[in-house]
Amino acid sequence: MKIKSMTATFGGLERARLEPGPGLTLIHAPNEGGKSTWAAFWRAMLYGIDTRDRDKKGYLADKNRYQPWSGAPMEGEVVLDYEGRDITIRRGPRGNTPFGAFSAVFTGTQEPVPGLTASNCGELLTGVGAEVFTRSAFLGDGNLSLTTAPELERRIAALVTSGEEDVSFSQAMGRLKDWKNRRQVNRSVGDIPRLEGELARVAVIFTALPTASLLAAFTIQYDPSRDSQFEAAATVLLSTLLSAFTIPLWAAVLGVCYP
Repeated sequence: MKIKSMTATFGGLERARLEPGPGLTLIHAPNEGGKSTWAAFWRAMLYGIDTRDRDKKGYLADKNRYQPWSGAPMEGEVVLDYEGRDITIRRGPRGNTPFGAFSAVFTGTQEPVPGLTASNCGELLTGVGAEVFTRSAFLGDGNLSLTTAPELERRIAALVTSGEEDVSFSQAMGRLKDWKNRRQVNRSVGDIPRLEGELARVAVIFTALPTASLLAAFTIQYDPSRDSQFEAAATVLLSTLLSAFTIPLWAAVLGVCYP
């Protein structure tokens, strides 16, 4: 992702335009020159403005802090290169909600960018949520309160333990333990004991079935006379009846549960 231009009516910025050059762009300006305002504008374009935030003693919520000084509606536009194509992101007022309206279109055709919405814009473009962005890449005016940030802590812990930001050692270990438990919890619970039981039941059946059925089949094949067929059928019937008694017996001997 590369920012090509930003146009803002935001706080002290009135239809102001910023076009970052190639490489690193530094903004050098005196106090109240708009440096922190541009940074806050970029964050607001990515993640929107939390309208639930309220003013506190010594603190103004962004929805009030960055209301345009001119009284104009708060609005902005960003043109950037995303995955090889230029897209234009716009936010503006929706009723009384600042930055409540959102659109993301391909700059040349004005066709909507699939999957890019007001709620996922920042995370999709930067790869992190608003909290992580604010506490890492965002350079504001230094008034950030020191509170816990679970998502950032999780990412740092993942970097320390696995060397990758999105791969947590504890999550990987938990997943491996789940797989191991599904395979075998103890001697009787798990996929392995279940499969071993099924295999043992099949072995019992083939062990206990008399060979008379096979002999009968060969008899029919080599002596197709009517008497031989009757004898073979009787042998198969006797074999089946004997199996009803021998299979449970073999199961008891081998210690296999057979229904």
